Amino acid sequence: MSRIHTLFNLLLLCVVILFASIAGLSTTTGTRWALNIFSQYQLQVDTVEGSLLNHLVLSNLTYRNQDYTVTLKKFDLTWNPHRLWNSTVSIQRLFIDDITVHLLSHTSKPLSLHRLHIPLNWIIETLDVH
Repeated sequence: MSRIHTLFNLLLLCVVILFASIAGLSTTTGTRWALNIFSQYQLQVDTVEGSLLNHLVLSNLTYRNQDYTVTLKKFDLTWNPHRLWNSTVSIQRLFIDDITVHLLSHTSKPLSLHRLHIPLNWIIETLDVH
């Protein structure tokens, strides 16, 4: 009986953590917290508006690695994350303003974009890049 009770409590804890994570990502504060986790991977964002679960606006987004730096003045995403359950990334609007790629001077090899296979269907209704 004790083993069943422990298993039930563990399952309940997992469900609470899952719902708390989803609730957290639906807020600007939770989204900023999630993006701060990625700051250890050379991703920086000055301003966060909205949430990862609906409409997200990032200002002054910068990604750095040893070969290059990519900077976006504004990244504005409206999407439907619930479609991920159907293996579909559904983006209603993606607006990217002032994208800059800076190759570092010590880089001797050419920049190459690696082929990435993501087993998802993609729907992008509006894409606007300036």
